[in-house]
Amino acid sequence: MSDPFESLAGQFVSRIALSVPVELKPVVFSSTSSARDPDACLLWHNGYRERNKLKLLFDLLMGAVISCFKGMAKMVFRYRPFGYALYGTIGDSVLVVPATCGFATKDGRYKTDYVSTDCDGGIFVFGFIERCGKNAKIVDSLSVEKKVWIALSLAARGVGAYFTVEGGVTDKTLLLLQWLSWVLGLQWLHNFYLQKSLTRVVEKYGVKKIGCFHEMHSYSRIVWGITSKYCIKGYTVQHASISDGKRWYFVSQDEIDSGLALPDVFYVFEDRISGMLKPYYRNTKFSLGCSSRYGRWINVRPEPASNYGYYLFVGALGGFDSLVVIESLDRLLRTSDERIPVRLRLHPHAELSRKMKYWIKVQERKGKIELAEGTPLSEDIKGVKVVIGMSTTVLEESLLFGRPVIQLKHPSYVEYLDLSNIGGATKLSFDQLSSAALC
Repeated sequence: MSDPFESLAGQFVSRIALSVPVELKPVVFSSTSSARDPDACLLWHNGYRERNKLKLLFDLLMGAVISCFKGMAKMVFRYRPFGYALYGTIGDSVLVVPATCGFATKDGRYKTDYVSTDCDGGIFVFGFIERCGKNAKIVDSLSVEKKVWIALSLAARGVGAYFTVEGGVTDKTLLLLQWLSWVLGLQWLHNFYLQKSLTRVVEKYGVKKIGCFHEMHSYSRIVWGITSKYCIKGYTVQHASISDGKRWYFVSQDEIDSGLALPDVFYVFEDRISGMLKPYYRNTKFSLGCSSRYGRWINVRPEPASNYGYYLFVGALGGFDSLVVIESLDRLLRTSDERIPVRLRLHPHAELSRKMKYWIKVQERKGKIELAEGTPLSEDIKGVKVVIGMSTTVLEESLLFGRPVIQLKHPSYVEYLDLSNIGGATKLSFDQLSSAALC
């Protein structure tokens, strides 16, 4: 890894993984300290981290304290129980689907937009029980004593890793606070119950192959831990764009040496991606393939763009992305003498601060922007002159439609998309967007 901080994080997690019982090892690797998602924590944006270490220390300290109180509430109360459900014919293979990524149909089946499944395909659904459909079964909850024991055990091992890994005090403190926040807030419960439920299904049905479409996201590491334990095949397909900025893909050798399991077969969209990942996935077979999520774009043909239309600003899930897009849009509106037709399309689950929400309401009330709400993406793209965003895959989809895009850059945040040397794409610093740059 090129980032010394991430190398330190890999060592930190590895020390913990080597010290816990076998059943907790996959859970450790599913932590935010190992599945290092820049959407979930600014700690993994190296530019932001180096510029704001004191702020991060304070925020993570407060986060750990708040998580501790939340964890104590979860110890006693069970607000939303977890559940799992089986659909289709459960034979030698099963597809693991998070409840948030699928839906129950009227005829009693379970479908997902990400992977095509026929009526007989075996599906294992896990999440909050109300999202698992009519076949949902509640997961037996851990006792309060068991929760306390696991939380204190993981916390103690984190403290032990803090004192045994070699690194700067500030960096180690950041890692420890992040770890304690995850542990004391009982954020590990979701993946612990997933492991418990999926293991039960594997043992009962003699499953030989497990498919998972979220590659190396947090919950996927539980899946690969199970495939490794039972010596069964694990398959996954590229879910979205893979770039150097998506840090959860890039595991450390320390983590692999301490037991981190990886998929056996990984379908990717192009050889460039397999070349990027192979150094980290030495025992994984890479093959070319396309997920259903992207399959619908295969037959898209560029359409001629009109000289008239609006400028579409698009956001992704992470709060950092929305912040950069809105800051750039605000600058554009403040520095432009003429009215610019603007349409703002945010991710349906975008993380927005109160300040951003207020700004959007004010600009919409003034008639300076129009919000895209409920319209199909293809319709929004067809009517644009230029699409502007930072890390959303909408930029790629717009290029497929033949629309020019501007990708915003910010020195504090990692780049989720790599649009270098692609016709129709322009990269621009977030603070240099102007009416002249749009022409």
